[in-house]
Order: sequence, then C-alpha cells, then structure tokens
Amino acid sequence: MASEGRNNEDIYSTQQSAMLFQRYRHRQIEDTQYTPRNPTQIPLAPLHRRTSAQQNHNHTESPVPLHSVQQHHSIPTDNAATPNGEPQRRTTILPIQPFPKTTLHRMAAFKSKQISGKWTIILTNATLTFVPMIVFASALLLVIFGNSIDLQNFPGYPIEEYYFIQGISPNSIIALTSFITLWTIVCYGCLFTLTSFLHANEILRLSEGKDAANLPTAHEFAVLLMIVSGSLMGYFRGNKCILKRPLRQHFIIQRAIIWSSVILFLCFTILIGDIWLHVSTRSLVAPEVISQSNTVMTKDIPNYGRKLSTGCGLSINGTPISIEYSFAENACDGRMDMLMGGLEAHRTARGTSNHNEVVILDFPGLKDFYNETISILVEAKAPAESSYMASTYGVATMFKSIGKECHITDTRFSWNCADYSFGGTMTHPVMMPGPELLKPLLNVVKWVMAAKVDGEDTTFEHLENDPDIVIDGASLFTVMHCETAIYKVDYLKLGSKYIPQSVKPANISVAELIYSPMFPGRLDGFEGFGAEILASQFTSSALSSASKSELEHHWAQALAKLTIASASGIMDSVPIKIQFHILTAMPKTPFWLLFSATFIYAVFTLGLTVTATRNVLAKAEVRDVQARMGFEGLVVLLLDPKFGRGAASSMGDLFRRSEAGQGYSDRVTIVKTGTGGWSWSAPPSRGSV
Repeated sequence: MASEGRNNEDIYSTQQSAMLFQRYRHRQIEDTQYTPRNPTQIPLAPLHRRTSAQQNHNHTESPVPLHSVQQHHSIPTDNAATPNGEPQRRTTILPIQPFPKTTLHRMAAFKSKQISGKWTIILTNATLTFVPMIVFASALLLVIFGNSIDLQNFPGYPIEEYYFIQGISPNSIIALTSFITLWTIVCYGCLFTLTSFLHANEILRLSEGKDAANLPTAHEFAVLLMIVSGSLMGYFRGNKCILKRPLRQHFIIQRAIIWSSVILFLCFTILIGDIWLHVSTRSLVAPEVISQSNTVMTKDIPNYGRKLSTGCGLSINGTPISIEYSFAENACDGRMDMLMGGLEAHRTARGTSNHNEVVILDFPGLKDFYNETISILVEAKAPAESSYMASTYGVATMFKSIGKECHITDTRFSWNCADYSFGGTMTHPVMMPGPELLKPLLNVVKWVMAAKVDGEDTTFEHLENDPDIVIDGASLFTVMHCETAIYKVDYLKLGSKYIPQSVKPANISVAELIYSPMFPGRLDGFEGFGAEILASQFTSSALSSASKSELEHHWAQALAKLTIASASGIMDSVPIKIQFHILTAMPKTPFWLLFSATFIYAVFTLGLTVTATRNVLAKAEVRDVQARMGFEGLVVLLLDPKFGRGAASSMGDLFRRSEAGQGYSDRVTIVKTGTGGWSWSAPPSRGSV
C-alpha cells in the first residue's frame, strides 16, 4: 500500500507538471514583492513544499519565492494562510521566453543562446538515421544489381522468386541485413526525438490561444512524454487513452500515435524482412579453387566450353562443308574427325575419353520437343565440385513405336513402312535409313529405324501384347519413328548438376554437321557411326524398361548421347563464361520488403528533419519548448529552478552546475509535507551558483 501511495504521488506530480505546461499562456504573477531579474522572463518555482527556512533561503538566494507564481489551474503546496486567514493555493508554471512578434526579435532569438544548439539536436538525430539507412538501401541494391546473374533455370529455386548472387556468401548478406535491423532498433529513438519538434510546435501554437480545446490534459501530457521518449508502454497507453473515451478529441495524442505507428511499423517491417532473409537465403555453391595444373587455361580461365571447329575436311553427299565461324585458325590440328577414324568420338561414346564427356541436362525436358531431355558435350577434366557457366552443343531425340503401322512380323523380323518408304528384314541389331529417307527441317531431322534386341526367355513378356512390338521368345523387335534436334546450349554446372540456362535451335548447317555421321552414306565414304555401341545400349535399356513408353524414352536418350558424342572430334575447347566460387540464392519478396522499408525509413527521417527545421526557423521558441519535452527536462525544471528557468537550446542547458565543474550542485532528497505526504526536494548546496 505504501508503494502504491508513492506511485500515485509520483503520477500526480507528473500530472501537475504537465497541467502547468499546458496552461503556461496564463502568465499571472500573484506575489507583488517579486521582481524578476529579467523582466521578459517568467521563472519557475519548484513543485514541492519546503520549510520556512528553505523558503527564506530561496528568497535571499533566488528571485523566486515558493508562492511567487500563480496560474489558472492551481496546485496546492501547503495549508499556509493568507492575511485574511483563508488557505492559500500556490502554483508553478514552466518558464518560457516571451514569443517574438517581429522579424527583428525573431532574428535576434535565432542568434541567441536560446536556440544555438537546435542544429546539434536536429542534425545529429537526422544524421544517425538518414545517412546510414540510405547507405544500407544503396548496399542492398548493389548486392542485387552489381552481383546477381541471370540464371534461367535452377532446380528448387524458381527464377521468378529468387535472385542468384555470385561472389557474396549468405553469411555476408545476413550480416548486412542484421546490421540494418540492429541499427534501426538502436536509433529508432532518433525519430521520436524529431517528432518532438512537431509536438512542441503544436503545443506552442495551441498555448498561444489558438484552438485551446485541443491542449492535452495532465494525463495526456504525461503519456505524450512517454511516447516521445520512445516508450512502448507510452504507445499502448496512448491507444488506450483514445479508445477509452472515443468521443473526446485527443488531438495531441492522436498525432503522437500516428507518428509512432509509422515508426514502429517501419521497424517491424525491417525486422520481418531480416528474419525472412535469414530463414530463406541459401548457399548453392561452396568455395572451389580451380588449379591451373588440371586445366587447359586461356588467360587463367578454364577452357571447359565447346564450339565447332572449322576446316575439318567433312562433306555431305559429296559436297564439302564450308561454314564460316569466327574461330581460331587451325582449330582441327591434332584432332580426329570421323573420316580419320573417329577415335575421340568412340572414346567419348564409350566414356573413356580424357577430354570430352556426355551428360544429360538436369531439367524436366523441352516443352516444345515432346518433353525430352538434352544430352550435351562437356569437359571431362572439370573438377567434380567446380561451378561455372559455359556453352556447348546438345542433342534431343524422340522415339515412338510404330510397329503396327509398319506391319512388323516375327517372320525373319520384317517390316514395311509404306508411309516412310522404309522396309526390309533385320540383318543387324539396328537398321538405320539411308540419307534419301531423312527429312531435315531446320535443326530437326525425322526418320525411321528398326531394332531388335535379345534377352532371356521371359525378359520381355510384359510387352508381349503390345501391337507395336513383336516378342519372339527372348527377342524384342519393333520399328521406331524418330526425331532428332540439335541445340546450342548455355549451361550452368553446379557440382555434379548441369542446368540449362539458354537452349536455342542450331542452324540447319550445324545440325546436319552433327547428326550426319549417324546415318550410312550421309558422309561421303562413311557407313555410319557407332552401330554396335547403339545396339549394346538398346539391349541394356530394353532389359530395364518396364513399359513401352520407358523403352522409347531410354532408346531416345541412348541415340542422343551417341549423336553428340560423334561430334566430339569436330569440337574445340573455349573459355567458360562465368566461374563461380560462391553462388547464393536470395528470395525476392523479403529482399524488396526489407529494401522498401529501409528506403522509406530514410525518406521518413528526411521528412521529419525538414519539418523540424522549418518549425524552428519559423518560430525560434519551438526549440526552447522541445528542450523541456521529456522527463529529464521536467525533473530539472522542478528540482533545479534557479538555473533551469532560463532559455534553453537543449536539456543540458537546464542543469545547474557547481563552480568547480564537479557535476550538479544540488542533491535530491525526499521530504515530508505538512499534510503527511512526501515530496522531492533539491536544496542548493553550499557554494553553488
């Protein structure tokens, strides 16, 4: 109960001071014996009752006796009697310089001690907030526009939802966002300080008699001081004050709540964006150093890409191939093309080459080509965990079984495809068409193929009832409609994954150059490439296929791999486009949320700064009022009136210091009042000013 009583008295004391502050326009001095040292200055007496000895001491040392100031709303300090025997009520008011009414007076006040520190307060708070937030916003943009790369495809990270940042680790990005959040929380009080200039200007305007009904009550003023100090409790009390009596116009509190809501919303938004980025930012590539010892280097850049060579001495249907490429001269020196034995092509097809390797791109498939995947030619010596972007060529193939259309039979495994002018009897495991039966169209060639594979007696019994397939004991026989497409591919290698970034159809000349070795007679004097390799791969894939669709897909992939492998002898190595040591995936939504909140935070700070500056320039007294808008200022005014009653450009100006410069001259004590209560007191120390 005692604690509750003390708290009630503290609240009452705050309410008293607040009420005095809102009523300072009634400057009435009751004590005729008091003459201020400065006629233009109205002093403030401490809001507590002192003993008679203390009053006499104040009267001799200070020009302000305890009973010297009276106001419209009085606050009793004791039960002293007037000469008529009636109880006397004494009040105090806040010291405010009279407001200059002329431009000359206002200019004089502008140059005086009264507002000499206004720029320190405004510019310090603005600089601590605006400059860092602008720098942070610029740093976020630099991360995106200075380091992001345009990846067209990445499994698990849709390009519509993520930015891909090269060279910056997730820890660095998270450290930046964390620092933004920390700085926002630490310096958010600066914004409340800037808003205090707006409140000071409004209270000053209302106290001059303009719409006095909107002046705050003592309780509202106490809540306002809590809000201006950045107190969340003050913010909630302000909302409660508005909701408790909605019919009452809480003008000052409403304005304070609006400004506070904007500040807290921006801080909360920055915090949410930071947490979101913490949770969802991922590292896609671990640091990898590619040493020069295991690569063919061009200016320290690995030559892992592939391009077509020129002058390889190839011909199509007896016509020499002459395609103009802006490539290095003598690109075929030391290379083996198909007409010279195809050694590199055979090694690549069998997976024994030290230079070339065939891989399948990691993606669902080409939507405009039957959703089939692409087999590409890559560098075999690239480290397994290396990450880079390079160019190459790729092949996609589609197979569709058409045995029923071609009237396949198990009699000597014959077929007759009238629509394709292709028929015969199986004499080899794979029967490829001649060049006259090919139907090229841009980068695509259409053709028909017959194939027979052998297994165990019951290996293919699950396909026995399919009309497009003939099962004869342990043998499977069918005819396939085939389409092969050649593409120019830009791919991203991330460890063991090869992710397509750009897939463009090759021109018809390049397409024919790549697929021609697969067909007998397509190249002059050449009977086709890799028939025995293709037969072996057809057999192994047929044994593992559980359905006709799987069989078609596996055979199509086998032929695509063999086709691009056949082109390895006419490919040159070229430098990669980009080499990644660090690649980070950062979601777009939380990034723009954080950036927008940070940028708006900076703009909002600038707006408050401009408004505060304009208010002070228009009315210099705003700075004097703002210096007293805080619990610190109220305490000084109540307990150290001799020094604190004058003009002030900051709260520090309100303190009275000792002559020796050893801190504040007075010591605060608690004294018992004549009515049995308690009050704070700060009796002057000996030798104090």
